Formats: sequence, C-alpha cells, structure tokens
Amino acid sequence: MKFRFLPAIVASLLLFAVGLRFVPASQESARHSILPAPLIERALARAREQAGGGALPAGFRLLTELSIVEGTVKPGPVVLTPKVMSLLAGAGMRPFLRSLAGPSYASFGAGAPVVTWISPGPGAGLFPEIPTSLQWTATDPDGIAFIDILASYDGGTTFLPVVKGLGGSETSLNWFPPLRPGSTLLRIEATDTLMTLGSGDQAITIQSSPVPTLIPTTLRDFDQPGTQPNEHGLDFFNPTTCATCHGNFDDDVEPTFAWSGSMMANAGRDPLFEACLVIAEQDADGSGDLCLRCHVPKGWLEGRSTPTDGSQIQGSDRHGVSCDLCHRMVDPVYASGQSPPEDAAILADLVLGAPTSQGSGRYVTDPTGTRRGPFADAVCDQVAHPFLTSPFHSEAELCATCHNVSNPAYENDGMGNFVANFDQPAAGFGHGSIMPLERTYSEWLNSDYNSPGGVYAPELGGNRDFVSSCQDCHMRAVTGSGCNPSIFPTAPVRTDLPLHDLTGGNTWIPTLIDDLYPGEVDPLALADTVQRALFMLQNAAELDTFFEEGKLRVRVINNTGHKLPSGYPEGRRIWLNVKFFDDNDNVVKESGAYDFSTGVLTQDGEAKIYETKQGLDAAASVLTGLPVGPSFHFVLNNKIYKDNRIPARGFTNAAYASFGGAPVDYSYADGQYWDDTLYVVPGNARKARVTLYYQLASKEYIEFLRDENVTDSMGQQMWDLWDQNGKCPPEVMEKETQFLYELGRDPVPPPPSGGRGIHR
Repeated sequence: MKFRFLPAIVASLLLFAVGLRFVPASQESARHSILPAPLIERALARAREQAGGGALPAGFRLLTELSIVEGTVKPGPVVLTPKVMSLLAGAGMRPFLRSLAGPSYASFGAGAPVVTWISPGPGAGLFPEIPTSLQWTATDPDGIAFIDILASYDGGTTFLPVVKGLGGSETSLNWFPPLRPGSTLLRIEATDTLMTLGSGDQAITIQSSPVPTLIPTTLRDFDQPGTQPNEHGLDFFNPTTCATCHGNFDDDVEPTFAWSGSMMANAGRDPLFEACLVIAEQDADGSGDLCLRCHVPKGWLEGRSTPTDGSQIQGSDRHGVSCDLCHRMVDPVYASGQSPPEDAAILADLVLGAPTSQGSGRYVTDPTGTRRGPFADAVCDQVAHPFLTSPFHSEAELCATCHNVSNPAYENDGMGNFVANFDQPAAGFGHGSIMPLERTYSEWLNSDYNSPGGVYAPELGGNRDFVSSCQDCHMRAVTGSGCNPSIFPTAPVRTDLPLHDLTGGNTWIPTLIDDLYPGEVDPLALADTVQRALFMLQNAAELDTFFEEGKLRVRVINNTGHKLPSGYPEGRRIWLNVKFFDDNDNVVKESGAYDFSTGVLTQDGEAKIYETKQGLDAAASVLTGLPVGPSFHFVLNNKIYKDNRIPARGFTNAAYASFGGAPVDYSYADGQYWDDTLYVVPGNARKARVTLYYQLASKEYIEFLRDENVTDSMGQQMWDLWDQNGKCPPEVMEKETQFLYELGRDPVPPPPSGGRGIHR
C-alpha cells in the first residue's frame, strides 16, 4: 500500500529549514540522514487527521515507534539508517521518503539503480545450510539508500526476505541457503535516494542435504503460515528495555520479575531443549525449525533459524518467549469490531498467508512494533509508547500458539494413521489433521473451564474465585500496577492485574540455569519460579483413599484445566507410590517404588504411572529402520501407544478424539476427571501411605538423549547435569496416610463432588 502525505515541495521547504539531506553512499559509513522531530510531529499529526479516528497507516505507526524518546510521548529525531529506510519503505512510506530528498539534492530522472550479480553465477548449485558468499554491484547517480535481498522457492510466485536494509555501499552477504532443494530465484532490490527501485535476479539451484537423516524431510515439511523469518519488521527489543518501566518496583506484582525467572523467559537456555534439538535434527532434516519458533522466537524471526540446528542463534536470542513476542502478537483470525482495525492490513500482507488456527508457533507479529494488551484504559500510549487494546491477549487462543504442538511432516490419512508426505507443506494445520505432539490448549478448549462461569479454584486464580482461561491460572489476578507508579503516577491500580507468573510444574531446570548462564539471569527470580511451580503442582490434584474388601482404592482427582500431566510428552510422568506398613512400621509392600540415588522407578504389576508414550508404526519403522513401538524419537513418532493421563472436567471421548487426544490403551467415561487404582492389602498391613509424584524427565529419557547423540556433546552434558543435580528429583504433589483397622466398611465411592474445582 502507498500513503501519500505531503507534496514534495512542502517537504522540501521543511527539510531546507532543518537542513535535512540524504548522505551519498560513499559517506554513509560516517553518518546517516536525520529526520528531525518537528517534521515527524507534523507528519504524524497530519496522518492522524487523515485517518479520522480509523487505523493509522502502518508506516506512520512504525515512524511513531522509531521516534520514541524515553519518558515522553513527544517524538524525537530518527536516524535514517538503511535498515530504517527499508522498514519504512516496506510499510508504504516510499512517497514520504521520496519527498525527503528534495530537488536540491538529487538529479531527477536518472532512472532506476542498476544491479549486477557477481556470485553465485547463473545456475550455480549451492549446498543447504553451508555459508555462501552472495556478491553484487548496485549503482545509481543519486546514490543507493538501501538494499534488500529476497528469494523465491516457487518459481517467482512468492518471495521471502533474506535480509532487509543493507547499506547502499555493501556488495556482499554471507548467506546460509535454506534446506529447500530445487530451483531458487534470488533477487536483489536496490533503492536509491529518490526511492526508485531497481532489481536484479539470479537463478540458482539448492542441492539436497549432503548428510541424510533418518527421514528425508526438508524445510518445506515444516513450513507454516504466519509471520516468516525477516518478515517481522522492527527487531525485538531486549526485555531489559521493557524493565525500565515494567520492572524493578515490586517483585510481587510487576511483570518483569516473575517473567524473568520463568521457563518462558529461559526457553532458549533450557539444556533439555538443546539436547532434544540435536536428536531432532539427526532424525529429520529441518525439524529444528519447529522447535526454534517457540524457544528462540527472536532468533527465528530475525533470520538466524538457518541452519535449523540453532548454530547461528545469538546470546540475545536466549530470552525465549520475551515481552515483544507476546505483546506484538496479532490475532490471526480477524474479528471485525473486536480486533484492532490495524490488524486487517497486517494479516493481508503476510507472504504465506494468515493461520486459520493457533498452534506450533504459527504466530503473527506486528511489524511496526506496536505493543498490545488486554486493557482499554492502559496509559502506555499517553506516556511511553504506541499501544493497541487487544482482546486476544486475554484469551487462551494466544497461549495455543506454542502450547498446541503438531508435527506437520505426518498428516492424517483420514483413517487415523499419520503418514509422511515429504518435501511439501502439510495440506492443513487443523488440530486433528497433523500428528499431535502436545494438546494442552485443545484439552482446555474441550473442558468445563472453557465456559463463561469457569470453575471454582480460588487457590489458583489469585483475586479470582473462578477460573476460565489459561491466563486465569498461569497469570493469576493480583492487585497493583503494570508499570512503575513512581515514574507513571497515572497508571491504573488494578485488582485484575495479570501476574506474569507463567509457571507450570518445572522445578528442576530453573535450578540449573544460573550456573549455565552466570550473570545473564536473575537467580532470585529463578528461585521464586521454583516455589511457584511447586505451588502449582501441589494444587493440581487431590488424593482420596477408600477401603473395600481387602483392597485399597486410591483416587487421583485432576484439578487442572487440561490433562494431568500435560505438555511435552517425552519422559514426563506422574505416578502413585503406595507403601503398606505393619504394626512395627516396617514396609511390608510397596508399589511404584522410586530410588532417588539411581533415578529408577520400579514398574511392578500394580504400579500406576500417568504418561503418554508415542512411537513408530510399521510404515515409520520401514522408513527409519527403527523398531515398531514406543520411542523417544520426537519427530519420527507417528503413533500414540499409550495415553492414560487424567482428563480435565468436562471430558468427552468424542471431543478428545477430534483433536488427537483420546485415551489410548486406557479408558475414561465421559465426564470423568479422576482415576481409581486398586491395591491388594497385605494381611499384616496396618496403615498405608500414598504419595503422588511428578517428574519432569525420566532416567530413560535422559539416557536416550545421551546415547542417541552422535553429533556433539549436548546429550552427555545433559546426562551430567542430571547425574550431578539430584537426577531430576520427583516432586510430591499430594500425600495421604490411612490406617487400615476397618477394611471393608467403606462403600464404593461416588464421583467427586463439592469443594474445590466445582463447575459453576
């Protein structure tokens, strides 16, 4: 889109008054043009007037963001670097930028820049993910303002950005060709100081990977709609920038402190993720792209996701799910009258289109950098930065972006089998159409929690007695201000301020991160995260015990809005440990025994372990050469062999089957959100002690990561961390002791009712 705003003659007079001019390419290394604050202020005022209360054009929103001066809403000057000019031009501001040149500083009518390719030559064959030097010349009498490089992998139908905003004097780029074998059309677009564009194309071929993996995937298998690398616009801010206003004033309520210790903030520092990524890349070329999307979104969006093994990820990318990712996220399903009107154009401009459902890192981010949040009375845009009210940010659908994960390399054949269809994107991304890996959002969506009244759970909701969305439990309501009231005294004090808690049940990895990244993280925030995660675990379930004719019935009740446990499936488990004691307190029988010194869980005949086991079917076995059955090969698995995890309130078999979440090798009745296990009571037993344990990663999984890694030492490093740090010790979720003097007197228990977790 193009937005005309001021005639060139008016702009020229303004620029003459402030002494603005473009710097010729030969001088750009020394300095760049300065866009003065008065001109920006006039331009923005005029744009707002023309918008008439409607959506401000993207280019002017970007200009607003670029001109922010900390602590004031008045614009400051903008340095027109090549990157800034490229961003503005891409946001429809070419006419505005053209007007800045003025007749005194340009030789009008000189034509478009001339681009000549030097290397690679026509038809050159390049190996994927191996650095290649792109070389060119770009000339123009008026000087080159900036250069963009794009690539088309579909014969010129669509072009994806390779890099945006190179300096006009630059003539080379070190490029990692992506794993997209076949014909590729490279394009260099050079823009001169008059904003005239010239381009040059070069046809090349990207070869197949020289190192085959167990299945012949390419990056195309993991393509998904949404914002693509280098399509994100303005780069993400470092979270420390956000902390200037949103941190360092009250650890109990401010956004920064709780977030900084969470695994969301440290998703890129998680050694378990890093060890798993290596195996994924060994098994399926390009599969790391799926992981990097959510663990290091800054690096993924800014073009450092190739190679897909993460080797180009930088330290600044390790902030994981940062402020900018969530608060620049756009609802991919536009709702007129509800979504910010600016979103319609953002979604329409996406090269690969907008997602029709959330999941697997299919996010859309605002390229202008405008932050969003759920509150209509936020004062951000009055005192700090542009802001849009977004209902999406209070909805569970936002969380689905990274908490409903599928493997798009395997598609449902309509008969319940997930089959490979390599070197092409999936035909659809619905939650039942591609191989389910994690379905936390879908489990919630088909529960009683997803209702206007929600479920009674005051221990999880903070200031709320009833909880409904993901945010209600994982960002519980507290009382306070979202920004520093000493800096912004007009900031509202809320009773429904979402605490950026963001914890699940991970109490182990946060204890490792400070030693792995000293000086890069906040050890106090990490320690606080561990305590919050423990609190979540201790409120996730209830235990009840009943006696019936020589047997002990143990009931586990799920008090969460998803399966118990939920999330990443590999090595994650909950189990019952039941010990029977005689009169002298000697253990006469034990089920589910765990050895804390070795990490071994004994799986006796009565042991109840809640987990899911994925694996390979016969077809996948033929493809990979691996045996049929359960495995930890995350990206190779195409079948679920076991899933006895306890469903949430409101469960129905039909609903869970629709998204790939039905129980497997186990059964639950519709409406059941608890599970009973019977244990034979020894004749000399006088009491029973029942403990419900949660463990993030089993010994078997850690050993798998060590033994299967033939690429580097990450698997061994992960095993060493496990061995030297408690062997990922299980956490006690709930425990109960029962004396067995009157066996056989209790009736068969009815379904749970009353008290905590009741649907309103």
